[in-house]
Amino acid sequence: KQTVVIASDDAYPPYSSVDANKAAKGHYVDLIRAVSDAMPNFSIAIKPLPWKRALKEAEDGEVAGVFPPYIKTDSRPWMAYSAPLLTEAIVAVCNSKKAPKYRGAKWPEGFEGASFGNNLGFLTAGPAFFAMAKAGKLKYEEAPTTEQNLRKLIADRIDCYVNDRRAIAYDAAKSNLDGKQIVETAVVAKEVGYIGYNAKIGKLSYQDAFINEFNATLQKLRAEKKIPPLD
Repeated sequence: KQTVVIASDDAYPPYSSVDANKAAKGHYVDLIRAVSDAMPNFSIAIKPLPWKRALKEAEDGEVAGVFPPYIKTDSRPWMAYSAPLLTEAIVAVCNSKKAPKYRGAKWPEGFEGASFGNNLGFLTAGPAFFAMAKAGKLKYEEAPTTEQNLRKLIADRIDCYVNDRRAIAYDAAKSNLDGKQIVETAVVAKEVGYIGYNAKIGKLSYQDAFINEFNATLQKLRAEKKIPPLD
């Protein structure tokens, strides 16, 4: 088999992270390994990296792709996408002191004046959120991991934080954080994760064949219920 190197986010548990030996783990990793095992002509080697570096290596063609970006055509015009991997529910959580003010608020307009945490390089909160930040209607600061953002939230250093619902619950439990201080206030969106490829360069001669085979194998395994459903 032709080995194809795909970069992964090394700090997005429970979907994509690393174990104590720095090997990739998570829901997306398990799914991609299952597809790799079933592909006739290609084998996927997963390269865990910090998210911004993973994106840069994919953009520069140093790896064949990166997972799990969402579709962001405006901010990543170079990127093309695989068939969909998994669906994630994106939510806004606030600390228990601020949650009553924002619970049920329209996203993101109802959060004007709030301070947010954001994972480095994440565009999860959506373009309207970042437009409000640019206009000075809310503010955000970045930290490398979900755990760091949740600790800042509980310490009342930020008001709110946006990320995947399961990722927030996973990190809160893993770090023994008080879940009662982390209150869901709004459903921001449902996002789908993909493998993202650079469609603007031709450094990898096998890229089209790999993408086609990956997509076909993924869809076959899903139809046979050998991997999790999309939702």
